[in-house]
Amino acid sequence: MTDTLYKLTEFFARGHRGEPRYTVLLTGTAITTSGSLDIVIRDLSLSGAQIQGRVLPGLGKLVILRKGALEVAGRIAWREGNLAGIRFEHALAADQLYALVDRNRVRPVHDVVAVAA
Repeated sequence: MTDTLYKLTEFFARGHRGEPRYTVLLTGTAITTSGSLDIVIRDLSLSGAQIQGRVLPGLGKLVILRKGALEVAGRIAWREGNLAGIRFEHALAADQLYALVDRNRVRPVHDVVAVAA
C-alpha cells in the first residue's frame, strides 16, 4: 500500500469524514439472478462502488460485482439513470481495494463542503 493511500485511509478512519472513494473507471461485470451485465466501475471504496451500465438492476437487488479476481456481493443502494451505487454485504479488505486502485488511478473523490463566511 502506498504511503499516501495509507495516510488517507487513516484520516478517514478517524472519523473526519466518511470513507474515501477512488475514481477508477474499470470495466467489470454485475452478476444478478437474471444473468451477467457489462458495467463500468466508476468509483470504489471499502464498502461500495458506483457503477454505470445500459442495463442495471433495481433498488435493493442483490448483485455480485466481478473485476478480475475480485468478486464481492452487495445490494443496489441507489439508482439514477445509467448509474447505480452498490453497498457491499461485507467490506473489502484494504489490500483488495488498493490492488485495483493502485493499478488504475489513485485519486480520492471528496465532497465539496461550503463554508459560511
